[in-house]
This record gives sequence, structure tokens and C-alpha cells, in this order.
Amino acid sequence: MNLEDSMLKSWIYLTGVISKNKITKNLTYNESIVLLFVYDEYEKGEKAISLKDIIDKTKINKSLLNRIIKSLKKKNLVEDKKVEGDGRLSYISLVENNKEDFLKVHRESIRIIREIIDIIGLKNAKSFVESIEKMQKKGFSLNKEKNDKKI
Repeated sequence: MNLEDSMLKSWIYLTGVISKNKITKNLTYNESIVLLFVYDEYEKGEKAISLKDIIDKTKINKSLLNRIIKSLKKKNLVEDKKVEGDGRLSYISLVENNKEDFLKVHRESIRIIREIIDIIGLKNAKSFVESIEKMQKKGFSLNKEKNDKKI
């Protein structure tokens, strides 16, 4: 089996494990991704993150992100604040009283990741992260035209 087929099968296996374990209980996959970035900013001492920053970090398009935010607001997990004088600029923050709901899901995700690290080892886990970060820095996208231009 060639390397490309091996990588594809490995990717399918990993996403299947994640999906089967439903680490995003009561949240859609996209909701959990957005919450992770909102929480990351919270942990850094920032109370909110701009929609633009979420789009830049997740590559989720704006219309989908707006639907995700609307759903998270209905679940009372996030709130948005418009910037005075510029209604187009919006910041998203965790609803402080419901932060624990997200943290329960986050802790379960971390538990699963720790199991994976125990199996593959710290060195391979670090190599995996470095490889993904390299892809991010190179601007890798599933948009074929964009990738063809980089070759």
C-alpha cells in the first residue's frame, strides 16, 4: 500500500474514532470547534474573540459561522457583542455561568487525546502536531485550486 492510501485510511480511522466516541456531546462538530477557539481566547485572558478571527482560525465560512453562533446562543453557551460604531464587527464570548457545560465536553476530549498519546507516544504526538501546524502555516486547504497553485 502506498503512503497516500495509508494516510487516507489513517485519517478515516481517526475521524471514525472521534465520531464514534461523540466527544462533542450535545454539540455539533462545528459548534465544538467554534467553542474551542472561544474558550482558547478566554484562557489567554481575552474575554472575547472576533468573528473574523474565528473565520481565520477555523476556515468556516461566514454564513455557516453565523448559523453556528446563533445555535450556540440558543444553547446559552456564547453571547455576541457588536462594536459600537461598527455594527459589522462582532465579538463572541463564553456565557460565564455556562462555561462548565463546555468544560465537561472539553475534558472528555482531552481524556481521549491522552489515550491516543499513550498509544502512539509523546514523540509521535508532537510530530503529528508539528505536521498539522506546518500545513496550517503553508495555508493548506481542501480547495484544490488553492493547493495546485502552491505546487
